[in-house]
Amino acid sequence: MNIAIIGAGGLGREILGIIECINSINKVWDFIGFYDDNASSKSVNGHSVIGNIDSLNVTKENVHVIIGIGNPSNKEKIKE
Repeated sequence: MNIAIIGAGGLGREILGIIECINSINKVWDFIGFYDDNASSKSVNGHSVIGNIDSLNVTKENVHVIIGIGNPSNKEKIKE
């Protein structure tokens, strides 16, 4: 199952660590990368920042998404 993380900051990287731990026991997720509107780099911990929120909204790919944003008001905006 494909999975991506919205937010390539600290919380997003922590979530990536959890995904990697899950996969080390039982390969469940195919991590495809991060979506981030404010990414300062195209790569985080060796994984791609594959686009911004707008590009996620138009993707044709079937992907599960985790919101890795700590700020509650920003998280709510993304959720909606």
